Amino acid sequence: MKNTKNIVVNIKGGFGNQIFQFAFAKKLESQGFNVYVDTRFYNQFLGQEFTDTYRQQIISETIFGFTNINDYFSKFLEINEKIGNSNKLKTIYKNFENPLFKKLKDSDFNYDLLNRKFIRLDGYWQNIQNILDQKEFITNSLRKISVLKESFDRVPEKNSTMLIVRRGDYIKMNENLDIDFYKECIGFINDKISNNFKLNIFTDDVNWVKENKLFKNANEIFGPEDNPERVLSLFSKMIEHQHFIVCNSTFSLLAALLNEQKESYVLVADPWFRNKEKNLMYKDNWVKIQNNS
Repeated sequence: MKNTKNIVVNIKGGFGNQIFQFAFAKKLESQGFNVYVDTRFYNQFLGQEFTDTYRQQIISETIFGFTNINDYFSKFLEINEKIGNSNKLKTIYKNFENPLFKKLKDSDFNYDLLNRKFIRLDGYWQNIQNILDQKEFITNSLRKISVLKESFDRVPEKNSTMLIVRRGDYIKMNENLDIDFYKECIGFINDKISNNFKLNIFTDDVNWVKENKLFKNANEIFGPEDNPERVLSLFSKMIEHQHFIVCNSTFSLLAALLNEQKESYVLVADPWFRNKEKNLMYKDNWVKIQNNS
């Protein structure tokens, strides 16, 4: 019997978040739901200057085989959300809930709550199991982009190591990692592969990296990119490594998840964030580096 439940997954945030959302959308579709996406989050950035985090949709939803809802569908959902939130209706009808529509965030998501004909899902869905379950789908979709296909097909250079240093918005959130954390990560790789590795650093703070002696032997330092084409080029470079010092960035996490090799070391911050609960579910073979300060 055909499923009549229609789910709209909001696409928002940076490249890493987008991939997690498309993976979750595909998981729902594979379970028989009619799944669409809504990318209107990015409209707010059109023609404006942002002093905070600027975001663009990096890869079209069509690459993943999804349809973006049209304005009529969007308005329909908006009206139904207002009906569901109406204090007047809740006053007249005790415990009133819209029988046609429901909106859920990742914090309150439960499959049992998918009990309306129209459902909007608004969240980041950052559970690595969703990526692992849909790894073939995600990889095959990304291979449609030539620069990524070339990198996926390329055998990683032996002992090449990717390290990400994210500061910027993480400093404001008090979630940036201190220099001792990076020292422990590099020390671990040193011990495992006898100090014979090529370190490439990806960062949003090139000056900070260059000012720290710990990184003086880095082979290359790559700065941040906003342009979608350049973001994909940057990601293609990340996935070409054998080892991944992910730290606490979903951007680098995806590189490791999608192109980790049998001989790879993957290092992650534990906990991912110090001041905010984030249950990503690490793989058993990954190396957890304590994130205490």
